[in-house]
Amino acid sequence: MLNIREIWRHPGFSRLWFIGTASGSARWLEVLCFSVFAWQLTSNASLAGLIMGARMAGVVLTGIAFMFIGGRISGQLVMLFMHGSTGVACAFVFLPFVDNDQLALNYAVISFLSGMLWSTDFSFRRRMLADRLPDHLVSSGVGMDVMSSHATRLVATLLGGAILGLGDELVLLGLLCFLYLGSGVFLIFEKDNAAVNSAGPFKTLGAVLLQARREKSILTVLLFTPVYNIFVLPYLALIALIFLENFKTTESLAASLASVEGAGAVVGGILISSLPVSRPRLVFVFSTASFLLLLILISNSPFIMVLIGMLFLAGMLSSIYSSMQSTLIYQNSIDDLRSPTLSLMTLFIGTGIVGALNVSWMGLHMTVSNVITLMALEGFVIFLLMILFLRYRNETEDEV
Repeated sequence: MLNIREIWRHPGFSRLWFIGTASGSARWLEVLCFSVFAWQLTSNASLAGLIMGARMAGVVLTGIAFMFIGGRISGQLVMLFMHGSTGVACAFVFLPFVDNDQLALNYAVISFLSGMLWSTDFSFRRRMLADRLPDHLVSSGVGMDVMSSHATRLVATLLGGAILGLGDELVLLGLLCFLYLGSGVFLIFEKDNAAVNSAGPFKTLGAVLLQARREKSILTVLLFTPVYNIFVLPYLALIALIFLENFKTTESLAASLASVEGAGAVVGGILISSLPVSRPRLVFVFSTASFLLLLILISNSPFIMVLIGMLFLAGMLSSIYSSMQSTLIYQNSIDDLRSPTLSLMTLFIGTGIVGALNVSWMGLHMTVSNVITLMALEGFVIFLLMILFLRYRNETEDEV
């Protein structure tokens, strides 16, 4: 716990941590409630998958842009713009000429902008947060930030359960507007002091790709990030639907039970930020494989208490995975290439749009449980292929 106390002594860390916590609360509240509202409209996972796809499309497009120019612009200004845009989009539905019968379209637009904001969070806020810390505290600081991000899943699902109990979408959108705009205000006080990359955009991209090729840790992150985001991440939009479909709970109870995943993430974050990690690359790969296997068990659990226990474990794994992902990129990147490299990682996170479309299509033809099972099996096959590729690459380099 000594690291945690030391981290808070560094100026700027607390404000950037709060900004991430507030916007993370809004993001996970949105993911949960939009999925349940979509389920109410269609009684399957298809529309929920499309809304998740809109969010991932925002991540992809922003990741592409920042991969070229991420080292040449101010993270503070970019994040101010995105917090404002997303908050205004949430407020838009309160205008008198907006037809609330088209809420599904509004959900998609907000999710798209939220995805763009999520991308800036990876590319800029987390890098700025790590910049406030000395090297020996970066892993613990990122772990604490990841823990807080996952803790917001716990808070958001509990709060989402109450909102779903009310059955009023406007209450949700008003709260999202407040969280996005309110947290954005704190960005006024946080300047981005990162080293500026003066190279042209294509030269920057070439340098980032060359660095990824040379650094095994960065390459590992870039290879396994799509595996996680295509075949694991979509399950977050389906957690509450498992309770609705398999155990016939109410919407508000399903949302409340889903909060156990966030509780597990908090515990995982505390562990990863308090304990030294000597082999972060191995931990990252192991957490990816474990998650895929666990999803198969989650989707086929015959007892609600067993399901709750496995969701808690899934939350722990997600926190460990996310912490190692950002730490490996930050610690193995050249200073002026950190933002572009994190943007490249964000682009790979955006491959989750493929997973969202996959879920949307499967949701039309099979149950939620079968969707998750098949998704995890697909992911495990790709995971094994990535392991074989890395082994072949290492053997080839040794021969050279």
